[in-house]
Amino acid sequence: MEKYAEESFKTGWESGKHTLHNIGANVIELHYDNQVAAEFAKDHAADLIVGLDETTRNMVRSTIESSVKEELPWQDIKTQLVDSYGFSESRAETIARTESAIVYNQGFIQVAQESGIVDSVTVSDGDGDEECASYDGQTWTLEEAMDNPISHPNCLREFEYNLKETADEGE
Repeated sequence: MEKYAEESFKTGWESGKHTLHNIGANVIELHYDNQVAAEFAKDHAADLIVGLDETTRNMVRSTIESSVKEELPWQDIKTQLVDSYGFSESRAETIARTESAIVYNQGFIQVAQESGIVDSVTVSDGDGDEECASYDGQTWTLEEAMDNPISHPNCLREFEYNLKETADEGE
């Protein structure tokens, strides 16, 4: 799971760099460090999973952390959860997808924080439930986005960068 979380974070990071590059920002000095994702997974992975005893939670957390380090896709995490811990296919998929979404979005936001040119994000959400639909189109600070990478398991939330305004814009 760790490799999966790391790959998700890396994907978010790379997507963030690509997005900033495409809008004319100089992001060449930014770098991705999968240790950040791995540390996040080590400390927070499996926090949202209900019905686990602490031993199982720690084993799942360790699986996610190692998956991030190995850059495994979420499908591999799902397989590990089924094979190693006896999770059903559907529960393992939900866990793998959800943990990946969290780490992906946090990687995307970390790029924004380190860029120095992004001051907020626009939330893209609304996968059919009222709570998510209410967030769609809102502008959030980077801190709000980092604290709320998703709203629920299987959440489809994404973010778009909003650049800081500069004094010479509009001149």
